[in-house]
This record gives sequence, structure tokens and C-alpha cells, in this order.
Amino acid sequence: MPEIKLVSGEELYEIVFNEIIPGSRKFLWLATSNLKNVFIDYHNRSQSFLELINEKLREKVSVRILHASMPSKGFMNEIKKLGDDLEFGLELFCCPRNHMKIVLADNLKMYIGSANITGAGVGMKSKNKRNFELGIYTEDKEMVMQVSEYFDSVWMGKFCDKCKLRKICPNPI
Repeated sequence: MPEIKLVSGEELYEIVFNEIIPGSRKFLWLATSNLKNVFIDYHNRSQSFLELINEKLREKVSVRILHASMPSKGFMNEIKKLGDDLEFGLELFCCPRNHMKIVLADNLKMYIGSANITGAGVGMKSKNKRNFELGIYTEDKEMVMQVSEYFDSVWMGKFCDKCKLRKICPNPI
């Protein structure tokens, strides 16, 4: 039976940043309402979220991030600072209606839940300042494929033509 488990707190952080993201080999899809360049502890070394994503791009992993609001100027400057792999390899798509929180790797493993990729969302502000987040980690192929197909339909603009936020959308399709 494939693993399906409820995760929160430190376990959520460990699964997302020390298992799913680093373990991706072909593609990594992330959906978040809010996006920040948080610092993470990965294999006993501190690095930023964007540095970890940059490593995945150098390993030829395709990375898509679906987010609801435009990243800050600082976030975009960090992308440019890290170089061409990140600046030209990372696929970002802004959809103001996105409220999903998903980390999906290779259609094999997935976290789906409440945590945004922010300091408070993933627990970087300390154990006593962490948001109360809850989600599901699974390797269930059917569930992972259903979420993957839904993510892809949003990414490809399936809902854009009827969207009532089209006038404020930075990337209408």
C-alpha cells in the first residue's frame, strides 16, 4: 500500500525540503499563494530555497512554480544574482486565483496542504513562531496523478478564458 500520512510542524518541513524537493529527478512542480526566498537547513548546511532550486535546475530537473502574487523585487533580484540556470530555467506562472499549496516530484511523491513557501509557512521563523500548518504526504500514484493533472490544467490556462480576474492577471492566456 502506498504511503499516505498527515504531516505538520517539523515533519512537514523535513518532508518538503529534505525529501521531496532534493529527491526530484525529472520535474518538480510547486504551487503556493505566497512565495519567499526562505533559508533552509539541508543536509546540515544552510541555503536558500532559490539555491536549492538552482541545484535542481543544474541537475536538469524541470521546475515550475505556480504562485498567486507577483514575487517581490528582492526575490527577482535573487534569481538574477544566482545566474542563468535559475533566471532562464525556472518557470514561474502567476495566477491570482491560485491558492493551492503543492510540492510534487516526478509524479511519484507529493505534499498537499496549507503551507505556503514562506518562513512562517515552512517553519523557518522558529518552533515558537511557526504557523500551524497541516498537509498530506503521499506516494499514492492515483492521488499524485490527479493532483498533477489539475496543476497542469491551471498551468496551461484551462480556466483562463472564463476567469473573472482576467483584467488583473499579469499573464492571461
